[in-house]
Amino acid sequence: MSSIIGKLRGATALAAFVFVFMLVATPQLYALLAWHRLTAAPPVRRRKAIARWQSAWGVRFFAMTTAIMGVRADFRVPADAVGRGPVIVVANHRSSLDILVLFAALARTGRADLRWIIKRQLFFAPTIGRSCRETGCAYVARGGDPQDISRVRLCAARARHDGASVVIFPEGTRFTSPRPGSGYANVLPPKIGGVLALRRALPDCHVLSVTISWTGGPEGRTMFDGESFVGKTVVAECALHTDVDDRAIASWLQEEWRRKDRAIAACART
Repeated sequence: MSSIIGKLRGATALAAFVFVFMLVATPQLYALLAWHRLTAAPPVRRRKAIARWQSAWGVRFFAMTTAIMGVRADFRVPADAVGRGPVIVVANHRSSLDILVLFAALARTGRADLRWIIKRQLFFAPTIGRSCRETGCAYVARGGDPQDISRVRLCAARARHDGASVVIFPEGTRFTSPRPGSGYANVLPPKIGGVLALRRALPDCHVLSVTISWTGGPEGRTMFDGESFVGKTVVAECALHTDVDDRAIASWLQEEWRRKDRAIAACART
């Protein structure tokens, strides 16, 4: 019976998401775009407005889906992480809800003007992709692309002009299982290139590291695995780093990911 209820709650959360996204959020986005075109709004104003649209709906969708699935959220945001100043956000990637988790966590730090480094498939998805293109986000190709770093640099340059934060998943893809020989059990080895490009383009920005963990072990890998989230707790722990040295970015990332690996293992056991 509990399995049936879990599947029902997961399916209900997905249906509610699709319904509200298509019938409310999407028309609002295109109305917003039309208004800015009609009023000849400057590009920076348009980017900021669409970023606020993304953040507001990200927070709403997180609250809606977690309420339907009975997910408890534990946001751990220290006082020094709160502020409106732009930061570079680095986060591990474990589930299909991670982007919504980050919207909710970053809203608690006072940041809603975000630019994202995302996978190519999402960049060209209906509505979501359009909003990402409008805000000046960047995509990276699966398997690597020589132009990935150029796109990240362009995103960072626009973010610097706008005073916006940039969010990146250094692992490059969602964790499904440990990579043999990596030394990590709950995360994938972080890739250096994108983070280093952001640090060099945004030298005045601190780094906000967000560790996303779930109690009870494995969680849903896709949007169709909603039942696996039912009744669990998601923990989003923020840590602000003000002394990240570009010359030692590789060792810093590795140490930070080892810390995340330990935190995720401890959370899974609770």
